[in-house]
Amino acid sequence: HNFVIVLTLVGALAGVCAGMGINPWVFGWLFMCGMSFAYCTPAASSPGALMYAHEWINKKDAYINGILFSAVGMVIFMVVMIPLAFMVFGTI
Repeated sequence: HNFVIVLTLVGALAGVCAGMGINPWVFGWLFMCGMSFAYCTPAASSPGALMYAHEWINKKDAYINGILFSAVGMVIFMVVMIPLAFMVFGTI
């Protein structure tokens, strides 16, 4: 369902970005990459909910891993993905 959200919101917000002078390709690519963090929380996606609700995984460990992977993912996203998007698609 996250794929449907990306398709819907990127299409709707691309015109807004173009009107504000932001490159819609950069916005779409960064939004798509940002949606990949949905697996780090139980309510954000069905696979995430299954991981957090499984009896083999302790809830405390699931939340610790979710927070840890979210933090690591955000750092990698900020350091690697945003500059790469600007190099590939141009500046804002």
